[in-house]
Amino acid sequence: MKRLNVKQKVFWVAVGSLALATVVMLFPPFYVQAQGNIVGLGHSFYFTGKGRVDTGLLLMIWFLIFACGGLLSAFLLMTDKSSNEADSK
Repeated sequence: MKRLNVKQKVFWVAVGSLALATVVMLFPPFYVQAQGNIVGLGHSFYFTGKGRVDTGLLLMIWFLIFACGGLLSAFLLMTDKSSNEADSK
């Protein structure tokens, strides 16, 4: 079985991050404000219209998804460069 090279691994990390962000966009967190209290309704399909979308929480989730994907990609690229330097010596 053929192993993936680093560019392919980074590509699949990016595809996974985008897929996860798309799922979170389709099922965002909802909340409703009742008698001055904010009540979280959890995640639900976007088109059900249960309440208001918690955009702050949604943006934070997206940020965490892309930050983890970016860090994983950077780690993959760093380990590839260090292994190439070790091979050239």
